[in-house]
Amino acid sequence: MKYELTATEARVIGCLLEKQVTTPEQYPLSVHGVVTACNQKTNRETGDEPDGTGGTGTAR
Repeated sequence: MKYELTATEARVIGCLLEKQVTTPEQYPLSVHGVVTACNQKTNRETGDEPDGTGGTGTAR
């Protein structure tokens, strides 16, 4: 099965995967934790959605 993700959706999934590996004791993540990860300024460009809600509508 092949999925076509938007840049925002791919970023959120990437952040979730990264957090699962690097900080497994923090799971389940809060929405604030995901937003902070997605808006991280080091090692990647910040996201277009400052409130962190971009991409979540299609994932529900």
